[in-house]
Amino acid sequence: MSQQIKNRTLKILIWTFIPVVVIVALYLLFKPSDRNVAILDEATLDVSEAFFRYEFENEKEAHVDTFYIEIQDKDPPRQLLARFKDYSKRVEKGSNAQDDGIRIVNGILFFIKSYKWYSDSSVVIHGGLYVGNVGLETGDYTLEKSLDKWIVVSYTPGVWG
Repeated sequence: MSQQIKNRTLKILIWTFIPVVVIVALYLLFKPSDRNVAILDEATLDVSEAFFRYEFENEKEAHVDTFYIEIQDKDPPRQLLARFKDYSKRVEKGSNAQDDGIRIVNGILFFIKSYKWYSDSSVVIHGGLYVGNVGLETGDYTLEKSLDKWIVVSYTPGVWG
């Protein structure tokens, strides 16, 4: 009798444990908050922040409440968004932007499409901004690191691509 109880207990544990493991694994694999988020190392976080700050300064007089940011068609990581928490306008992930068919509703979407690293202190970012059907600007931004700070040293206007 005790062997039957042990077997039954083991079966119950197995049939309870396996579904829980599968559910947890599926949750971790497909949790919505991280599924479409760019993964960036520290240097790329730093250069991305410098690029977005440069763009924000050039558009600070825009009559919008929110600046949205996107990296390679994905939302930025939380660590990057946190760096803008004290900025004068709200800075949010790109997936929060709403397009009414004409423009981004009360905001501007800034984006990075690609990085081309030449060294630990020189990178070209292809990026720009989008306000909807009323405006798109893209180009290549050369950033260099000087005294541990990234700065945009040149901008070459470009076409989408």
